[in-house]
Amino acid sequence: MEFGRILVAADGSPESEHALRIGLLLAGRSEASLAVVRVREPGDPALEGAARSSGVPLIFQRDGVPGIEIARCAQQWHADLVVLGRNQSSMPELGTTTQMVLRRHHGQTLLVPRGVGRFDRILYALDGSERGLGILNKGGHFPGVTGGTPMAVCVLPPDSAEPNPGAGWSHPRLTRVEGAMSKRPDLGGPGALAMRWGEPVAEVLRHLAETAASLLILGLRQGGPRGDPGSGHVARDLLHSVPTAILTIPI
Repeated sequence: MEFGRILVAADGSPESEHALRIGLLLAGRSEASLAVVRVREPGDPALEGAARSSGVPLIFQRDGVPGIEIARCAQQWHADLVVLGRNQSSMPELGTTTQMVLRRHHGQTLLVPRGVGRFDRILYALDGSERGLGILNKGGHFPGVTGGTPMAVCVLPPDSAEPNPGAGWSHPRLTRVEGAMSKRPDLGGPGALAMRWGEPVAEVLRHLAETAASLLILGLRQGGPRGDPGSGHVARDLLHSVPTAILTIPI
């Protein structure tokens, strides 16, 4: 699925201005429609600045809680992608608005810091489950849109390493991931897959740094306790640890 409609959340901050530039870039490359949503919280002055000066013809002005209104606007406009800026001063932690959008928005969300202007290397984080492998299909077009090089990583528990090399043993998740990648030569096939053993969050972060990837694509299981954007604890912890851009895909 390619992007047909891209919604950028703009609040006049430098982070949101950068998010708008990224949104315009993606819209141009995918021939998608682009819109901006601006949310005025109670007591704020009239909205001016970024949305009016951006040159974007479609601008949604909303009043209320930003995280709620951004997700609501995305749903009503049927946005395929929501683009949010990331505040570098608080990275890699996520802000309240971002967490609320991730919890409520049932489409893809791109979180981009000002330090990332291109997506030259794109890393898919695969957990080896059938559900998690869905990000290869739902987000498999992203490298084509950006021109970035796709890579994938899957982390297995440290005690699952092959006990007898050459004996034909294979971990079920390894077999599943290799099979899924073999069906996606456009994403590099099995040759683009790296297997690591250890604690998942630490190993994904290490691999992200070693490959100098600028974007992590992550499957997100929505729901969970109030204030929790959802997913298993690995995805949740990655959301709060990754210092680069992140594309979340509902699975």
